[in-house]
Amino acid sequence: MSAHQAPRLQDCRQDLTGKVAVVTGASRGIGYAIALNLAKRGAGILITSTSANKYIDELRDEVKSAYAEVNAQRPKVAHEIVSLEDLNAHTKLADAVKREFNGQVDIYVNNAGITDRTFPGGLEAKTLDKLLTCNIRTPALIVDELVKRRSFRKDSRIIFISSAESVNCEPAVSIYASTKAANEAMARAYANAFGGKNAAFDFMSGTTANSVLTGLTETGGVQQYGPKVWQELQDFWLVKQTVPRLGQPEDVADVVGFLCSREGRWITGSKISANGGSIAVI
Repeated sequence: MSAHQAPRLQDCRQDLTGKVAVVTGASRGIGYAIALNLAKRGAGILITSTSANKYIDELRDEVKSAYAEVNAQRPKVAHEIVSLEDLNAHTKLADAVKREFNGQVDIYVNNAGITDRTFPGGLEAKTLDKLLTCNIRTPALIVDELVKRRSFRKDSRIIFISSAESVNCEPAVSIYASTKAANEAMARAYANAFGGKNAAFDFMSGTTANSVLTGLTETGGVQQYGPKVWQELQDFWLVKQTVPRLGQPEDVADVVGFLCSREGRWITGSKISANGGSIAVI
């Protein structure tokens, strides 16, 4: 089996059977790979995207096909259309959790986000507002709403998909990098709050919260700026990496999958570097 391929169901433990995972921005790329990883291990999945599209159907079909090969109960894969710019996104997502999974969540993966490449001197207020809304406001309110509704169960997992840019701080992505650094701070704060020392959150004690710092990954989202910028990004990042190849969505999904497992229970409040060695988190 290639290191770039998603594992076959026969190779996956059903260690997440009975768990419910919410993965935002899961119609393609890293989010898709994470949702598939968790579903193949038995977790029911609520995925979000900004619109109905063929990739959602492809994910459902892939899960269905995988479970047709083995004697195991196929988990539910639900979908909710939610825009990060929607000021009510958090309540819509929480309502979907209630409707589809009786209001229960064991895993929340904040993958959805937007990027921007604007050099200092060219930033517009509307761009700043959009980045702050999509990458900080909405994720914070989603977690808060799920906590408020007591949706999280004991020993839950909260994971933010961050970026090596939060450490590298390339000038063209200064605001984007700042929003990812904010996500990392949120994860540390949630780790402190939900681990079990605060009686107000006893219903979700044992919960871990971490961020995963991804590097240059071969997805449609990062290629949206066109071939010239895509090549420039490769030239910039690959020389920094100790493993000099493009990342694949499964490279990140496997790390997230580990954090969601029982074996990941002792990791919390951490920044996990999953970027081929382009940055070191010490």
